Amino acid sequence: MSQSLIRRLGLGGLLAAVILVPSVHAVEQPEARVWQHVSADGESYQAIILKADELPGGVSPKVHAIVVDTSASQAGEHRRHALDVVQQLLERLPVEHNVRLFALDLTAEPLSDRLAGPRDGVTRQAFAALKQRVPLGATNLAAGLQQVLELLPADQPASIVLIGDGQSAADPLTAASLSKLAKDCRTQRTSISSYGVGAQIQLQQLGMLAVQTGGCLLFDPQTDRANLAETQGRKLAAAAVGTVLYPDRLTVQPAGMQLLPATPLPLRLDRETIYLSHGVLPANASLVLTTAGRTPQVLRWNLDEPRDAEGTAYLPAYTRRAESDGGLSNGLAGLSVAALAAEDFQLALTRRLNDGVTALRNRQPEAAAKIAEEVRQQDADLVEAKQLTVAAEQLQVRLAARQNPVEAAPEAETPVNENLIDVHEQQTRVRTQKMQLEVSKVIDAARATAEPEIAIDELKRVMTSVRSALDINPEDRARMLKQLEGELLATTNRQEQLRQARDRQQQALAQKEAQERLAEQMMIDEDRLANLIERVRSLMSQGRHGDDAAYGEAQAVADVAINLRPGERTSAAARFSAEAAEQLNRAFRQRALRADKFLETLYQVEQSHVPFPDEPPILWPSAADWQAITQRRKKWQSVDLRKSSPIEERIEAALNERTELAFADTPLTDAIDFLKEYHQINIIIDETALQDEGVDPSTPINMELSGITLRSALRLMLKQPGLTYVIDNEV
Repeated sequence: MSQSLIRRLGLGGLLAAVILVPSVHAVEQPEARVWQHVSADGESYQAIILKADELPGGVSPKVHAIVVDTSASQAGEHRRHALDVVQQLLERLPVEHNVRLFALDLTAEPLSDRLAGPRDGVTRQAFAALKQRVPLGATNLAAGLQQVLELLPADQPASIVLIGDGQSAADPLTAASLSKLAKDCRTQRTSISSYGVGAQIQLQQLGMLAVQTGGCLLFDPQTDRANLAETQGRKLAAAAVGTVLYPDRLTVQPAGMQLLPATPLPLRLDRETIYLSHGVLPANASLVLTTAGRTPQVLRWNLDEPRDAEGTAYLPAYTRRAESDGGLSNGLAGLSVAALAAEDFQLALTRRLNDGVTALRNRQPEAAAKIAEEVRQQDADLVEAKQLTVAAEQLQVRLAARQNPVEAAPEAETPVNENLIDVHEQQTRVRTQKMQLEVSKVIDAARATAEPEIAIDELKRVMTSVRSALDINPEDRARMLKQLEGELLATTNRQEQLRQARDRQQQALAQKEAQERLAEQMMIDEDRLANLIERVRSLMSQGRHGDDAAYGEAQAVADVAINLRPGERTSAAARFSAEAAEQLNRAFRQRALRADKFLETLYQVEQSHVPFPDEPPILWPSAADWQAITQRRKKWQSVDLRKSSPIEERIEAALNERTELAFADTPLTDAIDFLKEYHQINIIIDETALQDEGVDPSTPINMELSGITLRSALRLMLKQPGLTYVIDNEV
């Protein structure tokens, strides 16, 4: 059976429990159609299709819980389509009905604090919160739906509309959890209708929920989505408000008939209810569903004659699977789902036949014949399987014809020496019998011992004795050696098998320990990953509430999750969502800042347009006051921002001292040395600069001055050769 069929429309059921009811007047329904398929082994399998014209005592819910899967598998286009379907569903529910939205991943989180109208402000806020929720984490389907059920009013019929892919990666759906959920839903008269959307839709699990609780099953065909959301939203609204009858008792007549499941399934007017059966149906069989209460309602169906319908080859495999889990995995929520099951089954057989064709191309006729037989066991009428069988047989004949085995020549018989005297013959027979007895004992002991090593040593010892016994019949010796060699080979093989068994046992033990360690580590990693994803979700929420730094921290936490399990889609989605949210927030902040600055600039322009009066007038000081101010500031006319050292300050002071000059044809260098010694300051000649200007340091100086400052004297003395002085580096 294909993995696709198992994934999408799982198989399951229990033997029917036969309950006799008292004779009551029943509302007769149209005859129930019975589809039948006879398997290759002659067993009959049926699908009993119930369709009611009316449902007296049925309930039409006015309270609805819309549960939207927000795990990491619901991202991108699937997420947008799911939100569009939710919006269309809210628009088409009656205004007087009450709705509450839930986000489902590890838990079911209510997005509003109470029930409200489908187009009420509370519901609109809840839908806005749903759109803001980042799809992260994994889904715990059973626990989440159980939480939703507990938050619905127990005294009113209700409906749950589940929108998602039906996966439960956090905690896989088990028979126990499904049974409890289905029982609680029927007790509270709450149906679960589903809309499958996602990359890998688990239609099996969604169908099981619909069959067990009285819901409907729709799914995204992933084709043209132009008006798909509107159409599916209208269908979901009709399913949510549709009438459902919850029977309390199932009766079959005659009593020996068995149904799968054996429990009374909820009935709807907008789809069929399908039971499964295995075996020959008795003639004139009927099925009765009864409700409890003061005015019990009884619905009776007479079963039509079974007929072989086209596309029912899946029934044997489907029913056998149903017999293993009590009918809980029956996901045939109407004929449309049954048609999908048939299509998936045929696709699985086609893929299996393609494997057989591949085996033929690889010159493996035995494998191809085996595959053909498997397919014929599933569908004996499939022509392609018969053709594959014929092709495999023909290929096997051709391959056998190419072989030319050489038959082994028969062994030559050992001639018997018939010329021995009678006494010698008698002695030979006695010794031969003794040796045969010893050989038999050794062989029996070798077969009985649990230690092949000891048996091998004994066999080799006896073989040596037999080979060295020349006084026994050669034919008997050869026969005994052959027996011993055969037993030695068998014992050696057994020794090798025991060794391999011990190795396998040790490997299995090591693998088991490794798997246990791996499972433990995986659980630790799962818990840590769940905590990290929850931390990312919390930081994203903080970011949406104004903490811009939370987005960067969310990316760092998501990076830790990615490093913990590279390639895992949940952590990758968390990283992508955090980074996208941060970039969008940055863009929003910059646009807001740009708008604020633009408005502030416009405000400054408006301020510049405001005139101001000249009263009181500006009064300026008199001319005398201006002159006084100027005199007070005179000492700051020449300001040097450079900070001088003490030596440079000493040079400045020396430049202001009085000096005496009396030079007659005195070389420039001598004049400078005189002034340096006279005023006790450092004066040096920049000879490089003099050479560049073409001035000789021995240029004669002729000057006689008295009572002037050194500053003025230097200017006058250096003016003759076209030089000047500067104070730099304390000289």
